[in-house]
Amino acid sequence: MAAHLTRAGHRVLVLGTALSLFLLLVRQGWSRRTLQLIMLASAAEWVRVLVELIGVRKADGMPYLRMSVIIGSVVAFAVISALLLGTRRSVRYFTP
Repeated sequence: MAAHLTRAGHRVLVLGTALSLFLLLVRQGWSRRTLQLIMLASAAEWVRVLVELIGVRKADGMPYLRMSVIIGSVVAFAVISALLLGTRRSVRYFTP
């Protein structure tokens, strides 16, 4: 996500995304929820990008299936990651 944000010129969001990894070290419930929100927001952004790119590629008569599978996999990974942060094991980890 940080690379995507870098291309868009959002330096503050790049820094926030990179620093969000350190939330894994904060064993509090709020950090787990924050990470879930970040993962879901990332998935939503990738869906937005995917829809936009499919439209552009279709309009130009270019293939888009492979790109859709790749970005769709990124979306699935982000959603699954957010769901895994909701498991009992994760809740126990983030409960001091």
